[in-house]
Amino acid sequence: MVGSKAGKAQIMQVDVTCEFVAPILQISCREITFRVEKQPSDVLTLQYQPLSLKNMSSLPLSVVLALEQPFVICDADRQPLPADVQPMKLEIGEELHLSIRFNPAYEEGLNIWVAEKALKICFLEHPQEEQVTVRGEVYFPNLHFPTMAVDFGCLLNDTEAALLDLSLQVLILPVDVESLSSAELVAVEGPDHLAG
Repeated sequence: MVGSKAGKAQIMQVDVTCEFVAPILQISCREITFRVEKQPSDVLTLQYQPLSLKNMSSLPLSVVLALEQPFVICDADRQPLPADVQPMKLEIGEELHLSIRFNPAYEEGLNIWVAEKALKICFLEHPQEEQVTVRGEVYFPNLHFPTMAVDFGCLLNDTEAALLDLSLQVLILPVDVESLSSAELVAVEGPDHLAG
């Protein structure tokens, strides 16, 4: 009621505007690739690459980062981020310097392997999600053989036979290959090895 009169009367009109601000995060790179070429004398060590995130929005952002093994999110000093650090607050214009760590010894053995994961960047204030592809490649000087057995069939005494060996080098690393004759195998592994 306004005054002594019953009923509705307009006393004020207000224009309301709303500005929707989407998070704008400047990411130093969208893909990080680690490539390790293992030589016989090398020791596999942790590898690091830098990553920086900058808040380009007109509002502060709360950022949550997630990345799976064999990769780890580290600070600028290469120390792994503790799980309780998140979410991380980025003020307007603030830049966060990080390192991504790759462990090339994560998988055991001497076989070539590749890991590819997504670094997920989520915002508490918005459902938008950003991603950075993280890839790790570990190469050994390996050969691939189509079969692990060679059968010459029956041979007459004092005759020779040859088979085409289709070995395939699966990497650009140089590989030294040495073949042993059956006499050399007997000397190295003993006569019982050839009987089986």
